[in-house]
Amino acid sequence: MPVKEHDVAFEDTKIHWYEGGKGFPLLMIHGSGPGTASATNWAHVMDPLSRHYHVIAMDLVGYGKSGRKPQRPYFDLKMWVRQGQFLLDRVAPKGPVGIVGHSLGGAIALMIALETPRVSKLVLQGSLGGQERITRPIAQSWRVPKDAAAFKVFYRDVIKVRAPLTEAFVRERMALLKKDGYDKYFNAMFAGDKQQYVDQTMIPRRSLAKLKAETTMIHGADDTCIPFEDGALRLAARLPKVDLIRLADCGHPCSFEQPRKFMELVKMAIG
Repeated sequence: MPVKEHDVAFEDTKIHWYEGGKGFPLLMIHGSGPGTASATNWAHVMDPLSRHYHVIAMDLVGYGKSGRKPQRPYFDLKMWVRQGQFLLDRVAPKGPVGIVGHSLGGAIALMIALETPRVSKLVLQGSLGGQERITRPIAQSWRVPKDAAAFKVFYRDVIKVRAPLTEAFVRERMALLKKDGYDKYFNAMFAGDKQQYVDQTMIPRRSLAKLKAETTMIHGADDTCIPFEDGALRLAARLPKVDLIRLADCGHPCSFEQPRKFMELVKMAIG
């Protein structure tokens, strides 16, 4: 079953998502970097995963082909949680479901799971939620680079394996950032002191202790955005049922740099 694209009205805007495959429903939530979206974040794993699961990969409101939020605050975790719940109820309304979340998407996945008991499986990749202090690469990722050269410098900080950083990838991202004033929208999403946005991803220990979903965390050993020791270990220590895998020679986006390992780990986690 090929992956197809869909749109649906949601609150005062629209949601765009990619859907394919059969079987256990798996909602995929991308991260928050400049120009990111499901099509790029999950480029190497979306189609392969759809051969095993019912994949639902959404663009968060304000990203990719989804619409923009008409009023501030554009950084709106509660809205993104509602978006995920809305799409699960629409596309996979019954039975257990799983969520795969990257970076900010990992924190959103945790928040959805805490409010949605039928979320039985979580895979968190380079996830926020345990990192207490903002790092320089995160701060850089929350503003639009001035040109392609600056974009490359940023990604060379974030990615350990250089192969995926092609000229075509850079051109695609920069074109998206410059389209229809999106650069202004993105910078407004992360206006002011960026530590406040990391603070909003922190979930109280007492809440995390109630998480029912079986959780697998996949984290790059060379992640500079959310360092393994400060981010992954702290978050894992707060989760009741969690496996934590540290991938060698890997930066922040494991599915982008180590797609084969990532795929196998997801299959082991979801079953």
